[in-house]
Amino acid sequence: MLSIKKNVLILLLMWLSLPAFAQTYRSLLRRANDQYELKAYTQAIETYLQVLERKEDEPEALAKIADCFWNLNQMEEAAENYTKLVRQRNVEPKALLAYGHVLKALGRYEEAKNYYLQYAKTDPSIGNPFAQSCDFARFQQAQSGEYSVVEERVNSTSADFGPAFLGDQIVF
Repeated sequence: MLSIKKNVLILLLMWLSLPAFAQTYRSLLRRANDQYELKAYTQAIETYLQVLERKEDEPEALAKIADCFWNLNQMEEAAENYTKLVRQRNVEPKALLAYGHVLKALGRYEEAKNYYLQYAKTDPSIGNPFAQSCDFARFQQAQSGEYSVVEERVNSTSADFGPAFLGDQIVF
């Protein structure tokens, strides 16, 4: 009889703690979103990570933490979070576009093109030009540089600025 009461008490306590867990999760997400809106991206990342500890596949947290990393120019981390996001069902098209931007910034043009083309199913006027820009970037990578930079030891006691070409020479 004592063990039944003990088990019921334990189950009751567990049941009562669920709303507290959910409230904490919601309040963390709300706080992270507030930090995000204030463009406090570093703080928002820390809070979104706490949200993701509780629910690792939360789409809003994954999208916004990836965007935070994008805004902090931490592309590898942004790509990692977008990868988790785009693997989910019913991902928003804007996430595909943003992931394409991150992949393009990392020089992963073929992958970026695929995500741009997926986005183009929703909005071809935006997705297709970005897909074409990946082809252009790959083409440019294959081209050899037409210019060479040569260091010249030209300096004067005056402020030398505003170079201009005069024939085949540079004048200041």
